[in-house]
Amino acid sequence: MSAILPLRLTSFLTRHLPLKSGLSMITNNGRVRRWCQQLAGGHCIQATLQNRVPLYVDVEDYNGRMLYLFGTADPKVIQICRALLQPGDVFLDIGANYGSVGLLCQDCVGESGQVELFEPQPHLCQGMRHAIERMRWADRVRVHEVGLMDQDGTLVLHRPERHTGRASFVQAAVGEVRLEVRVRNAGDYLPPLLEGRPVGIKLDVEGAESLLLPILVTLPNLRFVLFENNNDANLPALWKTMADTGLAILGVQKSLLRVRLSRLDDASAMASYHDVVAVVAHPGRIPRTLSPHQLARIMRRT
Repeated sequence: MSAILPLRLTSFLTRHLPLKSGLSMITNNGRVRRWCQQLAGGHCIQATLQNRVPLYVDVEDYNGRMLYLFGTADPKVIQICRALLQPGDVFLDIGANYGSVGLLCQDCVGESGQVELFEPQPHLCQGMRHAIERMRWADRVRVHEVGLMDQDGTLVLHRPERHTGRASFVQAAVGEVRLEVRVRNAGDYLPPLLEGRPVGIKLDVEGAESLLLPILVTLPNLRFVLFENNNDANLPALWKTMADTGLAILGVQKSLLRVRLSRLDDASAMASYHDVVAVVAHPGRIPRTLSPHQLARIMRRT
């Protein structure tokens, strides 16, 4: 049987499921993976993001397959970023992969804002540029084909085959693909892009958080930084870095159907959460648990 019909039916159903977590179970399903392999035949195919942005993806790649099936890579991350961003902000999508987070949030910063997508893998940047050109967003969405680190130069990027989202400068991978790519020092590269405007950040750099967060939390007019908690050994240092700059720190709860945030009071509590958001707000004004929109209202009053 042709893979086209079952895949289209699966994609129709998954796009209408109100899931906030658990997408990987369907994305990694063996039958779905075989259908995708039959359909693609080694070529990229067009996916459509939930805001109708067309984006060419490799459905044999984990992240590309998820975008084809769901039109988003992480609904809870999207919901948090959309709630916390405001018109006129600069949104930095660092470790953008296919760029879906930034592309799905561009309307939140509006025509007076800016979305900056940072990704060192060339073929992913090519796909993002094509989507931006088709949507005529070139004046407010830009692609930077670089990795952001704490230095300038070139580094080897390690990633597993068929999982571009696990690409890392600091973690080796089984069956890895090695790419030598350009990196820039975030402390020097980012400030000229911001032009003094408020900034929100999504950070997904697979283990390099401890190198970048100390730079990012000192950016002027920071609103929030949402990042993956990838290295328990560095939790005390990361906690101190954020707490010393006066940020409130919240863990993102994993739930199938809703997004809730938990206020964290120490580094040990942070270890229980895969995703963490640090925001410019007084911790004492934040209840123990709340929604992203409740957090946004508190931040606007700060």
